[in-house]
Amino acid sequence: TCLVTSLYDETSDARLIEYLACVVENLNVFQRIIALYESTSGAVAAIVHAIEDELEAARGRIELRPVSSRPTIGHLFSARQSMPPGVTVAVANADVAFDASFEKMAHADLSGLVAVLTRHDIAPDGGSARLIRWDNGAPNVLSSDAWIFRTQFEPDFHLDYPVGTFYCDSFINNQIRRSS
Repeated sequence: TCLVTSLYDETSDARLIEYLACVVENLNVFQRIIALYESTSGAVAAIVHAIEDELEAARGRIELRPVSSRPTIGHLFSARQSMPPGVTVAVANADVAFDASFEKMAHADLSGLVAVLTRHDIAPDGGSARLIRWDNGAPNVLSSDAWIFRTQFEPDFHLDYPVGTFYCDSFINNQIRRSS
């Protein structure tokens, strides 16, 4: 299994901690993490290497691939080209932490499919995770945070939307829906 995501040298301490906590949690789920890394200071790379050392994670389990600007979803999907056939890949936002339930996806028949997931937020009272909701209480069905497929998947749709831009996930989902 492989998680493909993006990281950058976030300047907000709270947001940086969230991203790094997700990296740590995802090490419990994925055999490998590839992060397209837009570096301005190298701070995140130094912290990720310290995390690897502290957790005694094998070098290379977290691979930081340098990029010069914000990557597109296509850049994230293209990481699959360096993997052998049959690897279950999750392309996800940096603020997504998977849990043991991902194991079900790793064994699911994804032939010709892309599974699209939205994340659950942890309840403020520490209770079970819940769907993200709009202010009116309705679930946010417009947001997607992960796309899961198995290699050797070849997309026949557009993925040229920059990560984290407004409605990029809806555009991607529309492209997937219209694809073969």
